[in-house]
Amino acid sequence: MISLTVKLLGRAALVAWLAGVAGEARAEQRGSQPTPVDPKPALAELERAVEALEPWRAAVEAGAPIDEADLARLKVAAQKLYANFGPLVERRSRDRTAQLQREHQVRLSQREQAQAWIDAMRAIGPEASQRRAETIAELRTALQGDDAPRQMAALETLAQSGDVEYDKAGFRPLVLPFIERGTDGPLLTSACYALLNTDRRPEDLSLVQSIWERRTPLVDNSMSHLLFSFGDGKIAGRSEEIVLELLASSDAGVRRETLRGLWGAEVSDKMAARIIALADDPESRHDAIYFGLSTLKPKNEAVVDKLVETLADRDPNDWGRALWGLGFGLPESLQPKAAAALADMYAARSDPRTRKQCRDLIVRYAGEEAAAKLPK
Repeated sequence: MISLTVKLLGRAALVAWLAGVAGEARAEQRGSQPTPVDPKPALAELERAVEALEPWRAAVEAGAPIDEADLARLKVAAQKLYANFGPLVERRSRDRTAQLQREHQVRLSQREQAQAWIDAMRAIGPEASQRRAETIAELRTALQGDDAPRQMAALETLAQSGDVEYDKAGFRPLVLPFIERGTDGPLLTSACYALLNTDRRPEDLSLVQSIWERRTPLVDNSMSHLLFSFGDGKIAGRSEEIVLELLASSDAGVRRETLRGLWGAEVSDKMAARIIALADDPESRHDAIYFGLSTLKPKNEAVVDKLVETLADRDPNDWGRALWGLGFGLPESLQPKAAAALADMYAARSDPRTRKQCRDLIVRYAGEEAAAKLPK
């Protein structure tokens, strides 16, 4: 008989940390300075407890009997530990949400000025050239000044004028300082998109990667899309490391925005495996399928297998997206597998639109002869 002889957690350390978290919240409500609490002792105790439980778990899985008293103690300790997670997770989520809302508000606060400049930049007609010239001069003045709101409006204007003809290279030296030295999330994010739409160069990818050390919630939400855009659609090297860290976040919102930014990306098998794992997580399943797996190109065999599996899903938002995703990005070697699955789906469904989608793809992947064998 193996007894549970370890405590699940150094309770005194965890209680001190939780008390500190609660104390910070109360201090914020009173407007006073919170007292910092070091979580490391509690976390170290928790890690040691997990390691200490491993031999017991392994022995039980190998067939060792379980003492009811030990099991009862385990359940009580686990329940207390789980209850303690609430204040920590909720506080982190609340803080991040509040900061993200503030950062979004900063970007939106200058929408009126930015929109006026954007309209002038995009104008056509007899007076368009003059309006554009005047606006370009105003943008230069704003970026060289010290009025942060007008700087924000100028960066947003550049970010949304990428298809307008003007001297984009001339704005590069005005935008770069915001990225190289900036720490303000809204300005930093807008500056990256401004650079993307003015005079982007190959070396800019490493510059965008460097802002990861200065990230804020708004930067987090834009990071995968920026890496995708500056990396010409490929997520590799340092970009992959950053994206994998974002996809490991405990915050479903962070994972969602990261997946959204991967639309159409070229990724490694390792990255694809991570997205497949998220498709097996109910909290991220739809996002992983909709923004990730269905859009990747090229798709590897594991991705195709997961999309084929999803064809039988109960949710039409997921199986419909999987069907759409099987329509492109498949290497020739995987097309017969997809065609066979689509033939099965065709035979198992009565909806004319779904059947037509399946048949069209079967024709593309296996030819008219294969399509002719489908049941009427």
